[in-house]
Amino acid sequence: MGTSLKDIAETLNLSKTTVSWVLSGRADEKGISAATQQRVSRCAQRLNYRPNLLARSLNTGESGMIGLILPSISDSFYSQVAREVEMEVEEHGYSLMICSSESEPERENRMIRLFRAKQVDGLIIAPTVRSGEEIRRLVDESFPFVVFDRRFPKLDTHCVLIDNERSSYALVRRLTEDGFRRIAVITTNPHLETMDARRAGYGRALADSGIAFDESLYGEVEFAGYERNLPGVLDRIFARDEGVDGFFFTTHILALEAFRYTGELLGRALADVVTVTSPEAIFLFGGLSKAGKLIFEPTQWYMEENMLFVFKNKVKLLPSGIQGKNAAILGASALIWQQENK
Repeated sequence: MGTSLKDIAETLNLSKTTVSWVLSGRADEKGISAATQQRVSRCAQRLNYRPNLLARSLNTGESGMIGLILPSISDSFYSQVAREVEMEVEEHGYSLMICSSESEPERENRMIRLFRAKQVDGLIIAPTVRSGEEIRRLVDESFPFVVFDRRFPKLDTHCVLIDNERSSYALVRRLTEDGFRRIAVITTNPHLETMDARRAGYGRALADSGIAFDESLYGEVEFAGYERNLPGVLDRIFARDEGVDGFFFTTHILALEAFRYTGELLGRALADVVTVTSPEAIFLFGGLSKAGKLIFEPTQWYMEENMLFVFKNKVKLLPSGIQGKNAAILGASALIWQQENK
């Protein structure tokens, strides 16, 4: 059995309350001398005392824990979010608990209930937005939390957002200014305001460039099983008689999957060329040359969110949440141009 506060108090002939105040960091507040604080600290170390965090949280009403709920822990973007948020909350004296909603509303609601049962002091959530049941309860009970990347327009919540419409507009305009005219847009999760704003930026950039929106260049991929669903959408767009000379992906996971698709497509074509010398095989390879250039001769432009801005402000909003002050922070993405072999 571990060392208790009572053990330390009896060893030092002090009251259990005095020992508790010292080990909970309230000694100065309670007027306990530096000498006594030192005695208690040394004794606790010598007896290998480990605090009962659950008991402490019940006593103080604070757990020192922040909960982070992400759509997917395996996503490279959200894994970076988890890493940076953890570093930031530690600077504020908190520890971080992380879980994934897998973009499932019911799982998200369950995770919120679980974290609250664990007595976390606040929550940071990238919500599915399809179900606001538990989010609504957080608002009603004035529980401190921040949503990021997505928001509930009808709920008065703290939120940290990127200006998705403006950023997407700048990116697509960069393509049109370089002479690209048949630019396809590939998107997912149409119910998300984030995706809607990015599509809006795409549409406005085309309009300002004098390019009419072409329905056949619009591709919407079901998020569940997007790896299986994307190839069919790309096949349809590549099969257009007018062709396609550029792509705008509203999320990086679709862009990465598209690179995998074109790589596999080109690999099959190369195998045909090596094993078959007929003109048809050469034509097949030539027909796939545009897809191949995405791998061997890429010209890429992409938007990178101002991650440091987002992470720091998600954490900074939590204390104001404890005080019941709602706020919204909106920031622009950082624009990065990367060009190769143009």
